[in-house]
Amino acid sequence: MVPINYVKESTVISVNGSQATLKSFGVEKPDITFMRSNIWHDRLEDSTTRDALAGNATRQLVIVSASSRDGKKFFQKQLQCLDEIGYTYDSVHYLSKSRKFQLVSGGLYGRYYPVVYRHTTSMGMNAIMASRYLGADKIVFSGLSFRSKGYSYNDTDLYRKHVDDDREVMEYCVKNNHEIYTCDPDFAADTGLALFQE
Repeated sequence: MVPINYVKESTVISVNGSQATLKSFGVEKPDITFMRSNIWHDRLEDSTTRDALAGNATRQLVIVSASSRDGKKFFQKQLQCLDEIGYTYDSVHYLSKSRKFQLVSGGLYGRYYPVVYRHTTSMGMNAIMASRYLGADKIVFSGLSFRSKGYSYNDTDLYRKHVDDDREVMEYCVKNNHEIYTCDPDFAADTGLALFQE
C-alpha cells in the first residue's frame, strides 16, 4: 500500500526488489533505492531479486555493503550484475558496513554509539533509520511484517532473518515517539506505531 497523494510531495524510497511493486501505484522510478550488495550470488533470494529489478530504474542507488572485508569488490560485482539485467540509475553511492551502522544508529539514537549498537536490521529498517538520520521530518512506510515470510515481489516464502532486531528497533522508536508511521494495519497493531492517515 502506498499513500498516493502523499507520494507526490515526498521522497519515495524503495529497498532491494520491492520497487517492482510500485509501478501498480504509478511510481515508475523511486527517488532512492537502498540495495544490498550481493544480489549477484546464485541463491534463490538473489535470483528472484534480479528478476524483480530487471529493466527497472532509480534516481539514486545506494548499494549497502554486505561485507566488511570485501565491500568494494562486492560493489563492483553488483554494478556489473545490474548492468547485465538492464537496471539503471542516475547516480550510485557505496555505503560501507561501518557507515551503515553509523546512519542507522544515528537515526535511532540521534548519534552513533559504536559499542552499544548491535542491530542487524533489514534493508527496509536501514532505509527508515537512514531517512531519520538525514533529516526526514515524517516517515511513512509499508512492506515490513513480523507475521509473514517472503517478499512482496515474489512468492518464494523465504524466511526473514532480521525480524528480532527489527522488532527491537521499532519498540525503541515507539517508546521515544519517533515520527514514523505505517500504512499496514497489522504492523501498527504488532508494534504500536501510528497508522498513517492521509
